[in-house]
Amino acid sequence: MFLVRFRGACKVHSLNINYTNANVLKKDTIFTCKTQNLIFFKNLYSTKNVKIEDSGNEVRELRVRFAPSPTGKLHLGGLRTALYNYLFARKHKGKFVLRIEDTDRDGLAYKCYCSSSTLEEIRNKALKEGRIPVYDKRCSMLNKDKINSLENEGKPYTIRLKCPSDTNIVNDRVYGTIKMGAAQQDDAVLIKSDGTPTYHLAHPVDDHLMKITHVFRGEEWLPSTPKHLAIYRGLGWEPPIYVHLPLLFNTNKTKLSKRTGDVDVDSYRKKGYLPEAILNFVAFLGWTPKNNSKEILSLDELSEMEPPLSRPSL
Repeated sequence: MFLVRFRGACKVHSLNINYTNANVLKKDTIFTCKTQNLIFFKNLYSTKNVKIEDSGNEVRELRVRFAPSPTGKLHLGGLRTALYNYLFARKHKGKFVLRIEDTDRDGLAYKCYCSSSTLEEIRNKALKEGRIPVYDKRCSMLNKDKINSLENEGKPYTIRLKCPSDTNIVNDRVYGTIKMGAAQQDDAVLIKSDGTPTYHLAHPVDDHLMKITHVFRGEEWLPSTPKHLAIYRGLGWEPPIYVHLPLLFNTNKTKLSKRTGDVDVDSYRKKGYLPEAILNFVAFLGWTPKNNSKEILSLDELSEMEPPLSRPSL
């Protein structure tokens, strides 16, 4: 089952044009669009759902999501992440959710009054000293009188999450158990100065409310996972199972980006590449299925050859 959901204003549904392919409009499709707290949906088919067990022995439905931000066109790396989510959900008869992460607008947390110039100074100092640039927590040590004074002045602030002071352990289905020291972790900004949530806060909340059980995403989010786990713990929620996929690189060994280069999916379609060819190309980037003699596989065949959730050979 396929779900599409937008957070925030979706600009009169124009995002459907960019992120929805008419080829997926089949009988097993559900589309939902949340705009200004109104939910529009169309249920085209009802199917039996497979249930999974969580640590509390509560039966839950298997749900995955692909959550791109509308900051550019979809590139091949994003398409591969979406495809792996879809194949995993399809094989296990779960649900695949497409959620547009539109957060870009004109006790465990604290107010941070640091300006952009102050943050830049902190970053430059860390780089000069050979340290990982992380926020130095100066605003977490402000006393109540100082905070009241800054509030009376009307000084703008963000809200940061206090990073755990001990070693963070992340269990990932691809990279295994990873330990990250506190010195490597930053106090993430949860609320911007204009009152809107950042990705670090919005995505755990959305995943919990949408009952997401497995999160497939790019390896670049692995260092941020302790922040997201801290939010789950702070809110008393059970986190999903994380699956971080290896990054795709250009020939010059730079990370594939939707903002640079001719790598967006739409450009390949305009050049005449068939959808089946593009899907097979990205499906086998970093994965070679065993006992496969066919050159081109359908989605049904790909879903029966679920990519192994183990550390890739690099």
